[in-house]
Amino acid sequence: MPTPSSTKSYAAVLPPPGPSWAGSLMGISLLSSLLKIHGFPVVADFFFALAVVVAIVIIGGWLIYRSPSFKTEVMPAWAMLSMGLIALGTASPVVLGDDLWGFMFVCWSIGTAVGLVAYSLYITAILRSKAGTPTFAWGLPLVTPMVASTSAAQLHEHFELPAMLWVSFGLFLLTLASAPAVFTRVYFYYFGPKAQGIPLMATPTSWIPLGMVGQSTAAAQLIGASFGSKTAITMGIIYGIIMGIFTIPLGAIAHFVFYRAVFKGATYSPTWWASTFPVGTLSLGAHFLSQSTGVEWFNYFSLYLIALMLFHVIVSTIAGTIAVMRRIVGKLKSQLA
Repeated sequence: MPTPSSTKSYAAVLPPPGPSWAGSLMGISLLSSLLKIHGFPVVADFFFALAVVVAIVIIGGWLIYRSPSFKTEVMPAWAMLSMGLIALGTASPVVLGDDLWGFMFVCWSIGTAVGLVAYSLYITAILRSKAGTPTFAWGLPLVTPMVASTSAAQLHEHFELPAMLWVSFGLFLLTLASAPAVFTRVYFYYFGPKAQGIPLMATPTSWIPLGMVGQSTAAAQLIGASFGSKTAITMGIIYGIIMGIFTIPLGAIAHFVFYRAVFKGATYSPTWWASTFPVGTLSLGAHFLSQSTGVEWFNYFSLYLIALMLFHVIVSTIAGTIAVMRRIVGKLKSQLA
């Protein structure tokens, strides 16, 4: 674990409870869904309960501290809150049963509304070159519609609402039209011929593009199955296989830069949670691809990714707890001095 050089350094990377911490809600909520899907109900219940607590702390924390404000430059944080609410809502009927489909719809509605606002404001800032230095966090507002698309397809399956299927397809296209180009630009900025390399504090965000890869694979399988035609199903499978190919180099980059940064003592920040949700989306995509193709080893790969995600959740939780406790102790010492 990284050792902080001072309490002040931790204060700089530990914002108050609020949307900046919503990566934890995203990761824990999705983990609970995946554990239930793969037959670990007791552990799934534990993580779902934890996700509920995290959601309450994040929302309550924002109501108290109002940090961050709802401004364009901090839309990535609000995009995380959007995806966290959608992930929590999606997990509820999966983990606790069909009685909570209504709760899922409410979470999806709120999360999607916030996400579309974040998407609109941030894509405008990027196009106008007002989003600052390129970073993988640029992609957070752009991936939000894809997360909403997956849940919309599931809502369509349950409630049998044709309009929801077209909403799902539209949200899918919204991310596909923007995120790949933006991520390509960021990769070129960090790893191109004239690049300086990715800063230590930004290394956890290298997982974010994998979130689009995994989430779009899952969405493509659900949308293809919902349309029902052989062509739609085949297109979804082909899309998933192509995304699977992209997973190899992008995953290798994320593993290398993130683990190297941790071993070099990168200071903890909420960005470490970026190593959780994207891995979970890959697991979800592999699981649905297994269902679409009947290829069982896709499901085994999904299980491996759950193990990796669980490892990242544990590391992020322990490192975060240590960081918060050191900050509290530091403040107490300064007050007693």
